[in-house]
Amino acid sequence: MGGCGKHMMHPYDDLDITFKQLIEFIKKASSGSLSACEKIDGVNIHWRKDALGQHRFAMNMTELKNGGLNIREMRIKLANHPARNQFLSGCDAIIKQIKHQPFRNWMYERWINTEIVSKDNPQCINYDYNCLVFHDLVYYDYNTKKGISTLDEKVSRIEWDSFVEHFCDKLHVSKSNPDHWKMYHKIPVEQYGTESRGYIESIKDIMHEYQLEEYSTLREYYGLITLKECINWLPIHQASKVVDNVWNSGKWNIREIRKHLSEHYPKVRFNRISLSKSRQGYRGECKRRLRSIFDEFGASLISTSPSMLIDDSNKERERLEELISFNIIQAGEIHIKSNRDLWIELKDNLDRFESLHVECPVMEGIVVDYEDRKFKLTGAFPSMNRCCGTVRYALGIDFKTEKESTFANAY
Repeated sequence: MGGCGKHMMHPYDDLDITFKQLIEFIKKASSGSLSACEKIDGVNIHWRKDALGQHRFAMNMTELKNGGLNIREMRIKLANHPARNQFLSGCDAIIKQIKHQPFRNWMYERWINTEIVSKDNPQCINYDYNCLVFHDLVYYDYNTKKGISTLDEKVSRIEWDSFVEHFCDKLHVSKSNPDHWKMYHKIPVEQYGTESRGYIESIKDIMHEYQLEEYSTLREYYGLITLKECINWLPIHQASKVVDNVWNSGKWNIREIRKHLSEHYPKVRFNRISLSKSRQGYRGECKRRLRSIFDEFGASLISTSPSMLIDDSNKERERLEELISFNIIQAGEIHIKSNRDLWIELKDNLDRFESLHVECPVMEGIVVDYEDRKFKLTGAFPSMNRCCGTVRYALGIDFKTEKESTFANAY
């Protein structure tokens, strides 16, 4: 939920990956032969200790840039935040369990990118253990205005490895004290896999349709989607400039390109494609076909995988199914007249989830290493998560306190 960490890519987000690499990735992931760790359904925060020994926390890039907030300021900031208890319980655990400076004094500006999981204040998945997962060591770059990983720096890597060795628990969960906050760097996934043939055939269909070779990149594929549409209104060399702007950070003047548009071009659609303010949304459109393939692949890959932070996966699946039913009753029956838009939103996500033909996953996803890159596979979780949170966030209805009366009234 939120955070100022760099978002990890799905395979279809990597514009420079080739179709050969994409197919090889599916083959290796489907066989379970890639190194994988569990992606946790928690809330993200960055923290450090300053020169005075005080813990500082950041939830967004502005706070990272300005040096972060202390715990008192965090309590004020989070007064009305829906994940207040989860954030604060994690911050308190960091303060109590990491009392001394974890790095050398000159590394005060290094921030630890951390995921917080509170078993008493869950997001969607209800874990059985409190834990902190330390993802990365970053600093704020004033030029790019982003958090930059320092783990490729030799000295930072040595410091980081020492920190992980000292503070992180071994790769298992002790059941002796469930209230203790466990600390991890990675939570390994050993059980995952699926059949690969259908997904590879779907990718080859794309290659055939767009006459792409195995060494063609996704950038070329997405560019062809844009070109195919734009040549309906522009000469090909002008349409190519639009493609360059959208997919290659080109700087062609859009006003000059407009002079070459056909008389009856669709203005709204062309703006959607060509204007930078709509670029992220339009790029998402072009990725839709591959995203659908990887949604199905990821869902099948991890649908039965257990979480190391859950004792009884079947029981948690039952809870998630009940939570979806709760949202259906709330949005589709009790609040249908006053909040019809919520039902429409829920129905769209429910259709997407059910189209994947899997049970409720008990992992948000997995993160896999492939050719010096890290990719996430989330499968059915995003659509399931939206189904489970439809009324919780929009109407503030808590499943824990309302479910008994809701089901009693409905049945």
